Amino acid sequence: MVNAIKTSLKPDKLEKAVFDALKNLEHIEGAERLIPEVGVNIVYSKPYPASINDVVALDGRVIVSCGKPKACGLVKYGGSKFISSVVLEAIKLDPTKRSAIVIRGGIDLAEALITMGKKILYLPPESSNYYCPVAKYLEHENSVYDAYSHPGAFGIEPTTTILAETPKEILDIIKELVCRI
Repeated sequence: MVNAIKTSLKPDKLEKAVFDALKNLEHIEGAERLIPEVGVNIVYSKPYPASINDVVALDGRVIVSCGKPKACGLVKYGGSKFISSVVLEAIKLDPTKRSAIVIRGGIDLAEALITMGKKILYLPPESSNYYCPVAKYLEHENSVYDAYSHPGAFGIEPTTTILAETPKEILDIIKELVCRI
C-alpha cells in the first residue's frame, strides 16, 4: 500500500496534529459515509492567525477509495484556502475555534449533531464564486456555532462545517457522528 499523505521532514505540533488526525480518519469505520464528492480536509490554525499561511491543512483532499477514506497530499501551512477561510473568520469571534472540517450535508447529520449537544445553524442556499459560504456568513456575525449546515446551491453540494478547538476534537465528533447515522 502506498502512503498517500505526507508532512514536512520536521513537522511542528500543528502539522503533526493534522497529519495524525487525517491518518486516524482513514481508519474510522463508516467515515466514508461522511465524505462529500469534493472530499474532506481538516485545518488547524495558530492562535490569532494573520492569513491562511498560519493555518495547517492538507493541500489535497480526503477522498473515498476502495470504499474507505484516503488522505492524499501534503500537510502544510496554507494548504487549503477554502476551509482555512472559515477558521480565520471564526477565530475573530471565538479564539478557541482553531480547527474545522467540512463533511457532507444532510438533515440526518444536523439532527445527530443536535442530539450530541452541538449548536448548529442552518444557512440559506446561497453560493459564492470565490468564498466559502460559511466564512462569508461569519464575516458579519458576532458569535460562532459548533456547526453550520449549508443546503447547497447551483453547482455546490450540501455540506456540514464543524468547528472545534483541535483536530483531535474534530475526530471525536466524527467518531460519534458515524455511530449516530
